[in-house]
Amino acid sequence: MKNIFSFNVLNPANTKYPGGIVLGELDGKIIRVIPGKAPKGMPSLAGHAAIFGGTGSGKTYSFVINNIISSVADEQSIVIIDPKGELAEITSAWLKSKGYEVKIFNLSNPAFSNRWNPILESVDDAEISEMSACFINNAAKDDSGYFVSKEIQLLEALVGLLKGEFPQEQKHMRAVMSLTSWDKEDLDVRFKTAYQTGKISATIYERWRGSASANYDHAVSGLSAKLKILTTEPLAALLSEQEINLGDVGQKKTALFCVLPVRGENKVLKPILSTFYLFLFKRLYELADRNNRKLPVPVRMLLDEFANIGQVPGFSEIISTARSLGIHIQFILQGRSQLDDVYGRDEAKNILANCPTILLLGVAPGDMETAEMFSSILGKVAVEGKFESEDLTVPLVHHFKLAEKTKKTAKISLMEPDEIIRLHPLECIALVQWCYPLRMKKVGWDKLPQAKEIKQLGEIPMVKLAPSRSFDVSLPSIKDESTSEVPSKKIVPRKGGGEIIEEEWHEKLSE
Repeated sequence: MKNIFSFNVLNPANTKYPGGIVLGELDGKIIRVIPGKAPKGMPSLAGHAAIFGGTGSGKTYSFVINNIISSVADEQSIVIIDPKGELAEITSAWLKSKGYEVKIFNLSNPAFSNRWNPILESVDDAEISEMSACFINNAAKDDSGYFVSKEIQLLEALVGLLKGEFPQEQKHMRAVMSLTSWDKEDLDVRFKTAYQTGKISATIYERWRGSASANYDHAVSGLSAKLKILTTEPLAALLSEQEINLGDVGQKKTALFCVLPVRGENKVLKPILSTFYLFLFKRLYELADRNNRKLPVPVRMLLDEFANIGQVPGFSEIISTARSLGIHIQFILQGRSQLDDVYGRDEAKNILANCPTILLLGVAPGDMETAEMFSSILGKVAVEGKFESEDLTVPLVHHFKLAEKTKKTAKISLMEPDEIIRLHPLECIALVQWCYPLRMKKVGWDKLPQAKEIKQLGEIPMVKLAPSRSFDVSLPSIKDESTSEVPSKKIVPRKGGGEIIEEEWHEKLSE
């Protein structure tokens, strides 16, 4: 207890506490890690944490809502993955009463959501490239890296064409799907016209020429398959407008709920989620750069079902640098293998190495890998044993000779993997850097004093948090209004490299 006190402010469970990462209860006191608090001469702990808990381990009840409450005490913005939508409904009224702006990005039921458009979010060719790579790489895996690169190249080109050539209401992901159905020759005319009139850059035109030069049909087929989910009207509408300003999360107190379906759609939604978080981190880093490397409002991310986001590009580097900017990442996994599956073994190790706090809420009986990991981290303890031995090989000798007594010291695991699997459902284990392990009681959020206020304000149904609207989206027409002659222009390699064939052309477009 004294060991953990160096990084905590301890309070009885029935008193209001001033934030931190809520872990559990020990001897009637709330145990929390306070980022920035440390003994004199020691570095303070980062606000990152990895939480492990299988189905039914109480992740929402004993960790997520507790730390939403704690984030408000710390005056942090909050980004929450909400697998069922219940967190938004339970806490939104209370958050609004505390001055928070509540935003909903609802992939479970897109009809009831604020809208976000990744194409409008991409401000230049570099971001179009990042967005395209993130989207395709998190979609269904292909056997050939070559064909994946062709799909990325084609997506970059089509997004660039939409941004430069088409009206605002058609700059959305569903329109990309529409363009994949156009004849290659018609698209080629539009790309040439857009490039010649300065509406798209040489980079975008190169991407088109590269994708169209070989295996174009395969690229179209693969890209269409990955975009198929976007043909549903609510999801197409969700990604058609820009109502969520990601930079606002670091500018003013904001609660952003990302609602995920509890059914099997998470796999096909990973490209959208990973792209969303790619841009969220980019906008927060850009804001910090403009503000002396510190966010005006700190941000805490409570990422339940973290593996279902997909792979966020550069996440290993983000978690190692985000602390100094005021970003605290607390992600929740069902088991150790989930992180390996998404990021690979080596990068997963690096991600965990940047989490000074690790919390175990429970392990499924079949998840021996997670149990063995915690058993290994808990380490061993020295035990002293007293032993007596007698020689029974000679009859009656034990009546005349005293038994030999010895003392031995041995090391045994503090908890064996099978003991960790049998951990009581109301208990948890916390591992905090520089501290001894803690075996504690879980703290249900309704035991905290703020629970009374939250319940009094009541829940807000999702249909009221983000009322449903029309699903209509505008799609491109293949006809071009222009009938003017396109002037001849020589297409040359751009400075700094990039292959583009030099040619001259002269065409007239007509209805």
